[in-house]
Amino acid sequence: MTARSPFAGALVAIALTALMSSCSSSKSSGSTTATQPTTASSTAPAASQPASSTTLPSSTPGSAATTQPSTAATTAAPSATDDTAAITAAFTKFFDGLDPNVDAKIALLEHGDVLGSMITDAAQNPQFQQLTTVVNTVTLLSDADCTAAGEVAPCAAVGHDMFVGGLPAMVGLKSHAVKLDGVWKVSAASWCAIVSIGGATCPAIPKG
Repeated sequence: MTARSPFAGALVAIALTALMSSCSSSKSSGSTTATQPTTASSTAPAASQPASSTTLPSSTPGSAATTQPSTAATTAAPSATDDTAAITAAFTKFFDGLDPNVDAKIALLEHGDVLGSMITDAAQNPQFQQLTTVVNTVTLLSDADCTAAGEVAPCAAVGHDMFVGGLPAMVGLKSHAVKLDGVWKVSAASWCAIVSIGGATCPAIPKG
């Protein structure tokens, strides 16, 4: 009989949590619908502009109007919106159990070189293949707040919900993302905290 990896137990625990919550609320709908804030499209009527009575002088022959190219710099530093989008994409891809690209997931995990075997084992587990996550909030933290949270800077706090087979398994999770070599990743501490819920233990990881 094939031995079950410790991480498989974690995913089974998550799945059972989802199943129990579904059974206990049989009167209500099994799927949760996130309420999206309605963004009213406020299309104010355009203010009527008075007709201009100024007549522009016609260009005289031989006097070509020269348009100077803009010298403004077009390269800007990544904005908070860019970081939020990158973090959301990293969490969504990492926790997508149907995505068979294990190497890409390991690349999105801090200390993936140490924890990668857990991801490889998990990818073979049917429970993990039903796993998804929805990111609700992303808050970029100061260097001091990252240090206080035990994470390297730059980092961000990520609020997300975990689903197994479309059922909410763990709602209101508080995890962290860290930026390493310009790439936002799921923090190792956050991954280990999630799998510990089911009794799995991460191997020792280096600090920093």
